[in-house]
Amino acid sequence: GNLRPEDEEFSQVQNQLNDLVNQLSRINEGAPGQQSASALLSAQALRELATSRMLQAGDQEMRLQHHRSLLRQKVNGLRRHDTMARALESVEIRGQRQALQQQRQQVTQQAAAMRQTLEEMRKPAAERRALNEEDVERVVELRDEANEMLRRASELGPAEGYTSFQSAIDLRRQADALEYRISGRDIEIIYEIQPNVDLTETSLRQLERFISTVERAVEQVGAFDEMFEGLASSMVQRRQSLRDEIADGMAQLAERMGGDLTTLYDEARAELERAAGQAQQAAARARGAGTDHIRVTEARIQETLGRLAWFRASGLDDQARLLQRVIDAGDAMGQVTRYRDELEDLTRRRDQWTDVARGAVDASLQALGMLTGEVAQNATAMRRNLELLRDVLAGEEVDFDAVDDLPGDLPPIQDDDVAGPAGMNDFGGMDPNQELDSQILLAQLDEMTFDMVVQTIEAQGRGEMLDAETREQLRTEFDEAMNRVRDRVEAGEVNTPMLFQQAVMEEISQLMMQLQ
Repeated sequence: GNLRPEDEEFSQVQNQLNDLVNQLSRINEGAPGQQSASALLSAQALRELATSRMLQAGDQEMRLQHHRSLLRQKVNGLRRHDTMARALESVEIRGQRQALQQQRQQVTQQAAAMRQTLEEMRKPAAERRALNEEDVERVVELRDEANEMLRRASELGPAEGYTSFQSAIDLRRQADALEYRISGRDIEIIYEIQPNVDLTETSLRQLERFISTVERAVEQVGAFDEMFEGLASSMVQRRQSLRDEIADGMAQLAERMGGDLTTLYDEARAELERAAGQAQQAAARARGAGTDHIRVTEARIQETLGRLAWFRASGLDDQARLLQRVIDAGDAMGQVTRYRDELEDLTRRRDQWTDVARGAVDASLQALGMLTGEVAQNATAMRRNLELLRDVLAGEEVDFDAVDDLPGDLPPIQDDDVAGPAGMNDFGGMDPNQELDSQILLAQLDEMTFDMVVQTIEAQGRGEMLDAETREQLRTEFDEAMNRVRDRVEAGEVNTPMLFQQAVMEEISQLMMQLQ
């Protein structure tokens, strides 16, 4: 299956990336081109390391979001129980049959309105299930078409089958996007729509029982008086129980929002800022066509930092909105002063992360603005996504249906429209932890030719062409390095884009250190 943040192998990948960054940091001598290539590899490794921390943070954010959803339901329940408890405590039954009859009429109207509301609440779930059924059928069709293309590519061979292979990747990407939409609808149904429907159904059943009770109370005022006292006591007890549960839940959330999650975001931010510095150093030491490719890498790093900061700001904003809901519960919740202080701190941190996101997006767009020629043209899609994210951060209304990839909602942008040095990022924007068939990775490895690596080194400003003896020595070592990667792919040890890229970068970094 896919490598997940909780897997032991995930930590191993992070450790390996850390080791790679440490190795590259020791390359501080040599020609400018060598230092430029080393800085670029270090920047890419730091970005991958930060991305792995983003995945871990995202996994925790999903859990926190679910926790908040449950607490929102409890806050809503608290307010209803508080309202009912106060109403029951204020009811005077004896000698007030007419008042009971009026109350019965009001509750009956509420129940009728709630039934109508309930019918409207059920419609979104039915609509989403219908859309999911259509999309599931389309996913099956796309997967079948992709498999057929892969079979055809296999029959035609690497050269003639390349177009079919690319078509298969495109089809799979379309299927992945549909599955993402299906999952999104399922999440909406499970965590947003259905809980509210269930809660409303429960409330409706309570109201219907209450109506029956009031109807009997019209004829049995004396007995009903005692029953109301019991109900009031029960509501008060439940209200206090909900208060305690909400207070405990908010304390747990506050603890989980800090600690490891804060560390993950802070470390990822520091790594991305360091990666941006490395990319800038690489650009300063590079010359010629290689500079544009380095600017693309710098833009990717800043884009990743922008998404990281946006994720953090969004999580803090979600927590702030929950705090505001608790505060708005007022007397039903009891003491809320501490939540006001917490809300002020959360709002301040959310605004700080939002500023970081805006700055990173602007820096990424600035780096893209320095591109020239065909590289600049190929960066159009990336620029469009960045502009979209900038609009979101500015609080502008965005038509998300008008774009295919939503920044932050889909896996990290791999910029398949912009080819990086030595073709190391050509995985079509797929999840870096998605397990791939070994043939796909081997096909990517076949494109890692020795000439491409040498051209990358020379184009990035080495200052002189590699002499024949050095080229011959490096060729032998390069072939051995790529064979080691091939062995790891065939053994199943390297089976995702992240692991593949990390394995190749390790080998190339070793070659780079030998140029010293």
